[in-house]
Parts: sequence; C-alpha cells; structure tokens
Amino acid sequence: MRSTRGLRRFRSRAAASAVVVMVCFVGGLGCPRAGGGGAYAGQPAPALALPTLDGARAALAELRGKVVLVNFWATWCGPCALEMPTLEHVYEEFHDAGLEVLAVSVDAGGVADLREFTARRALRVPILLDPQANAMTRWGVAMLPTSFLIGRDGRIVRRDEGYRNWDEPRARSELLTALREGERPSATSAPTQAPAQ
Repeated sequence: MRSTRGLRRFRSRAAASAVVVMVCFVGGLGCPRAGGGGAYAGQPAPALALPTLDGARAALAELRGKVVLVNFWATWCGPCALEMPTLEHVYEEFHDAGLEVLAVSVDAGGVADLREFTARRALRVPILLDPQANAMTRWGVAMLPTSFLIGRDGRIVRRDEGYRNWDEPRARSELLTALREGERPSATSAPTQAPAQ
C-alpha cells in the first residue's frame, strides 16, 4: 500500500515536471529560474563585469555610448538555443553601427559544453560566464532567456522575458531606433560656422 502511494506521488511529480519542460521547450516561453529584484525599462542598467568564454573580461561600463543587448541564457534552455542564432544575426548586421551583444551564460557545468555549443553554431557573439548566477540575480532575471536593450546613455530601453526572434521586423526596428537615438553627430555632419571677424 505504502509503495503504491509513493509510486503515485512519484508519477504525479514526474508528470508535473514534464509539463514544465514542455512549456519551456515547445511553448517557447522560456525556462523559469529563481530570481528577485529587477532591472526594468527607464532604469540605469546594473553593473555587469564578467569573464568571457575566450578568457578575457567584459564590462558593460566599457561600452557606454553604444547600444548593448544583454541576453541571459543557458545551453540547456531550449528557447535560448532557438533565440541564439537570431542574436548572432543582429550582432553581425548592426555591430558596425554601434550594437554590442553580451550573451551571459548561467551554465554551471564548466566551459566545455559552452565551447561545443558555440562552435557547432559558429557563434561570434561575446559569451560571458555567470556560473553562480550572481549577475542574473542582481539583474532580477527569473526566466531564461531574458534580454535587456540598453541605450547609449546606459539606461534600459526594454526588457524581454522569454524567447524573442530578433530577426523579426519589429525587433529590428526597435534596435535601429535605439541605435539612432543619442547618436553623436559626426564631424562632417555638424554644420560649421565661420569664425567671427
């Protein structure tokens, strides 16, 4: 009797877990994670300084004056894997216009899986390492993937929780708008005034 009850309890927990996994992977909504606090549109972006997959160190503060797309993700997150190629596309297309992408991995299992993941997809997007999810917690991320679009002034323009196709026209339009806002006029485009005589 007791073993039957335990088996039923195990099966119901397994079924509940399967439903959560199905929502994450099939529904494309994202994978829930524990988090708190939060960084939202209109606020200054929290500090972010982490080691990178290639052994360097990246800091958001060093990118002031650029538009930055910060994406929290993991290799085990199905929606993250679907979203990553679209992040790569916009990074390649808009990088010369001033867009930076920082893909913050919260994978805790070391860099081998990350290297394999990025090599298989030929990703050039900078990968930052947050294995203890400290930055993720500081930014108040509760779902993977979560992206933050940060303007040239260092303030958050928008926050997107869950999968987003960055190749879609609306997403690209939002990136272009952020790239245009706060642009410093170039020396050739600024009107020149003859010195007073």
